[in-house]
Amino acid sequence: MSRISPLAQLLASANAPLQLAERALLAHVIVRGRAEDAAFGAAVFAVLGVAVPTGPNTLGESGDVRILWLGPDEWLVQAPDARRASVIGSLRAALAGQFAAVTDVSDGHAVIVLEDPRAADLLSRACPLDLHLSVFGVGRCAQSLLGKASVLLVREAPERFAITVRRSFAAYAFHVLQDACALAVS
Repeated sequence: MSRISPLAQLLASANAPLQLAERALLAHVIVRGRAEDAAFGAAVFAVLGVAVPTGPNTLGESGDVRILWLGPDEWLVQAPDARRASVIGSLRAALAGQFAAVTDVSDGHAVIVLEDPRAADLLSRACPLDLHLSVFGVGRCAQSLLGKASVLLVREAPERFAITVRRSFAAYAFHVLQDACALAVS
């Protein structure tokens, strides 16, 4: 069965003067393990070519693979959906026998990309984080709220954020962003 993007119809009919896009159908894989275990880090690096970020609210990326820090022993791996089976299988094989877990959560998430010179200001209307560039710089990630939806924000560029949200809240998050834009324009 093929996967369906949760935002395809909304984005096609969007009228807001806001640069919203969806990174449709990414693989999302939760990896749990001990960051201080050299074997764990080496196994993840061997499979993904990215070091496991150990600092709070940081990420690592190489090519089309991104690892986001969620907690001291938890990371979210994002990769193209076409690589999902190989990423999961290779991680499970490389981490076999270690204190680690690999869980596919791909079907439960959507990624909205907001790119606008006012992106941080617009997000701040519905998100409690301080998104000033000097505080939440490029290459930072953080779990927070957007309205009432739990999200994972990544600042990809000074004017671009990737917002990972549960699939069931994707339309809601999209409308929250549209409303923030409408308030900024009026």
